[in-house]
Amino acid sequence: DKDRVSAKNNRAVNLGKLRSLLNQVGNYDLSNDTGYWKFESETIFVDYLEFDRISSNTDKLAKKDIELLMTLTEHGNLLQDSEYGWLDSYKSNVSDTVLDILWKYANSLNFEKAPEVIISIADRILAFESINEQALYLKCKALSLSGRHSSAKKVYDRFRIDYEAVYGVTFKTSFTELLEKTDWD
Repeated sequence: DKDRVSAKNNRAVNLGKLRSLLNQVGNYDLSNDTGYWKFESETIFVDYLEFDRISSNTDKLAKKDIELLMTLTEHGNLLQDSEYGWLDSYKSNVSDTVLDILWKYANSLNFEKAPEVIISIADRILAFESINEQALYLKCKALSLSGRHSSAKKVYDRFRIDYEAVYGVTFKTSFTELLEKTDWD
């Protein structure tokens, strides 16, 4: 909505404010050599840049990458309290990518050998999508196989209530059917 001079001035003011904030947290380099703004720092941790690094090579993720992704997504989606139209596609892409990575990693694990990791993954998925049937399967199966049957049943019952509230229909898979599945279709 601004003419070229106003837009350039507005950008300069906002970059000044950004630099002032960045100066308080560490060393960095902010440049515009290629026509695009580029931020680099070895001392400032930027969660989105770490997410971008992890998601750019999902075929070769190390356990430490998954652990970092789990930490980054502990509270759910990126900027969940920010509602801007221009941000929606970024948030959606991050959400889809996180869910794909976590689901893929969970499927590589053994329920009997890593139930706590699977439960944590399910919790992260449910933080993104509270009505995710795959996460329900992961969590209930892992809880049940680790001997926490009543906890698994409570998770299942809560999910059924939430599912019906959201969709207006009863969740069709019974608790027993869910636990008898050998994998999620």
